[in-house]
Amino acid sequence: MADSPRINACLSYSGVDTVLIQVGRRKTQYHVHHHMLCQISSFFKTALESSFKEAIERVVSLPGEREKVVDRFVQWIYHEKVPDCETSPRGTEDARFDYEHRNCALYVFADKYGVPDLKRYSIRNLIQIISKSGAPRRSTVRRTYNHTVASSGLRRLICDWCAWRIRSNDLDRDRYRALLTEVPEFSADLVGALSRHWERRSKPKLDGLRASAYM
Repeated sequence: MADSPRINACLSYSGVDTVLIQVGRRKTQYHVHHHMLCQISSFFKTALESSFKEAIERVVSLPGEREKVVDRFVQWIYHEKVPDCETSPRGTEDARFDYEHRNCALYVFADKYGVPDLKRYSIRNLIQIISKSGAPRRSTVRRTYNHTVASSGLRRLICDWCAWRIRSNDLDRDRYRALLTEVPEFSADLVGALSRHWERRSKPKLDGLRASAYM
């Protein structure tokens, strides 16, 4: 299989500086090319091209992040894809949930560290399963609203997803009532999404979704 353009770009440089990223309480180490991080992330560019300690020591600590998420981030940096975030889930509902969770977590990380191309990538992966599945898990909604801001494209996608897939009797069930109470911002956003779709008098074609609408 051919190398990605990013790998080829790295191979064209000898002796290129790398940055040590320390993740979580165990300070798991990742060595990533300096120019790659600065090219794709506004956070890393600011940290590594300034007078901050990180720029001098070439070490960035991310104590609050999970190793699995950063591992996927590093995969994406060099390969421009993450296999377990792209494979369309088949079989069990748990498999679909894992797919949802991985891509939502990747989006949250990308949003936090200013990586717009990775946000777009995770949104595209989520769009792939909307037409093949029911509404997102309640835990997916909670995590999204707990870790994103009001203007988040992921929030808009989650609400549109729910508006397309939640059945009227779902909202009468205790589990959804609890969710609407627990996450009031989601309740307000969902009303807006439902209203938009009702005004159109027909549900939009799911195959017409574009990631750019959620950036």
